[in-house]
Amino acid sequence: MHIHKINSTSQEHQNFLAQNRKDPITGDTILEGDEVVFCAGCKSVFLKDTWEYLGNQHCEQSETLVKFPLSSVKLDLVAKDDIFFYTYLYTNDKNQSYIPNLYPEWKVKKRELSKYHYFFNDLPIYLIGILGFLIGWFFFFFLNKNMIVLFVDFVFLFLVILSSGWHNIKYGEKLDTIHKNFKNNVFFFSTKGIGFSSNYGIKESTLDAHHIKSLEFVFTTKFFSVSHCIINDIDGAKIKFQINNFFIDKTDKEFLNALDRFSSMFSIPIHLKINNNERYKSAIDFVNCTESNITIDK
Repeated sequence: MHIHKINSTSQEHQNFLAQNRKDPITGDTILEGDEVVFCAGCKSVFLKDTWEYLGNQHCEQSETLVKFPLSSVKLDLVAKDDIFFYTYLYTNDKNQSYIPNLYPEWKVKKRELSKYHYFFNDLPIYLIGILGFLIGWFFFFFLNKNMIVLFVDFVFLFLVILSSGWHNIKYGEKLDTIHKNFKNNVFFFSTKGIGFSSNYGIKESTLDAHHIKSLEFVFTTKFFSVSHCIINDIDGAKIKFQINNFFIDKTDKEFLNALDRFSSMFSIPIHLKINNNERYKSAIDFVNCTESNITIDK
């Protein structure tokens, strides 16, 4: 972990202080003398205590920036696109990918990993794999029924899958996006709004906050149970989709802090329905200590 102590005698630190950056978890403004850590994945800045509270990791990795970022312009861009919170989604397409296609208010951005992107992520690579599989079984059943043929066939399929994964890892981590460290589909809310991001941010769908009338999160009681997010659009649309249980790999405090910041920034009412008594009490205690626009019931 690389810690930077904010010192206004440094020009880079002066530029940083002028941006009034805040800790994305606690919401505290970072001041002179504070010790901070920069996530190497998304370049977000955290107070040292927050970084330790997060288990010394963010964006699914634990690397931190050795040097204090020099570009105040880059820092400003990151500040405007901080992710408050994210959680991995179920892979079923009906839970996420179809939503942006139904509502024109969603902005969809697609990125190419390299000039070979569509070969490794679209129809060609799958056709090659299927064709190789069928040819292997054809030779086995109709020609010599030699087990070596099947072995070669499975090795070929393995290499096809491996080459696709290698390509995505090699080029995905070089993308200029704060979503590049997500290895799976995620749902997130940030300083821009809410959205979905595929692995490495190859496809990013965002709904600007000014389109959102309210948000509702429904949590069930069972461990690893399905939870839901309901988005009420200002145009009257109600969008409901399944998400992983936020509280499986994130703490109550982290989630509620992020909700509070999001709600306060955009004046969006948020309602939580929590059936678990312990989680319900924890959320109530948090809301009673803040002036957030969050309501809770069972």
